[in-house]
Amino acid sequence: MQQVLRVLVALICVSELRGAGNEQSGASASPVDFDVSLSAANPEGRVVLSPGGVHVVDDFVSRGEIAYLRRVLNSLGDWTGNASDVYAAVINNSSCKSCGVRGGKWGCPELTSVSHATYADPVPFISAMQDRVVDYANRHLWLNTSLTGNHSYNGRVYKDLVDLRRYFAADPNHAQVSLHTDTDWDGRCLSAAIYLNGQGGDDGIFRLHACVRDAERCHALQGERLREAYGTGLIKDYDNLRTVAEAQTIEGRLVYFLSENIHSVRRIFEDRDVIFIWLRCSTSRGFRFGARE
Repeated sequence: MQQVLRVLVALICVSELRGAGNEQSGASASPVDFDVSLSAANPEGRVVLSPGGVHVVDDFVSRGEIAYLRRVLNSLGDWTGNASDVYAAVINNSSCKSCGVRGGKWGCPELTSVSHATYADPVPFISAMQDRVVDYANRHLWLNTSLTGNHSYNGRVYKDLVDLRRYFAADPNHAQVSLHTDTDWDGRCLSAAIYLNGQGGDDGIFRLHACVRDAERCHALQGERLREAYGTGLIKDYDNLRTVAEAQTIEGRLVYFLSENIHSVRRIFEDRDVIFIWLRCSTSRGFRFGARE
């Protein structure tokens, strides 16, 4: 553990705005029934992340970083429900505004009145944060995944997409994230979220789910198997599932979980700011399978 912390401190000191990074809980031995061998030998010291487990790092970002990213989100404007607003969307039943990689291009507005001209353009700043999340995963985590093909894990993960997002709490019918997985993108295997506000409690708790009966139905959800799970209503109905892990949304906290996990977020009562980083296990970015449609 001391060696891991030394590596983490060295990583954090590189950037003038980086946070302290405080690993609070190792990724679990899986709380769901799962019995497969790892895809490759685990280097000594890496924490194994299995289905149904989360890996939490508190204070991964600094207050300065958080303040800057929230200014970017403020520049997107308030929620109006206007379909012509390029930054607005309802994603997994939640009203939000976001900017990030869209169609291979970045879509974040520049900030014209920041104190440091270096950070007027959010793109390099957000991209560097994405690199830190990838680097931490490759140094400290080992994925025990049930996925195959481009989703299969061979010791490293790579950048996929990143999205800076504000969820709006005003409409209670669209203030919680519905059940879904992240494996509708070919090759995606690891997901991460950095919370930019939140003080814990029940507001906006992140949850992982497993099948109530026949646990295998919730494993290896990719491709046609994932499409079938959506089509039969397995993923859409909470009665089919049980909650196996939770993580409170706390400012500065980074949470990793396997992309194959069925997950959701409880209702928020205050607007919630998050930066999402999705990682893939193949060197080339895959296509969207369209399983949710």
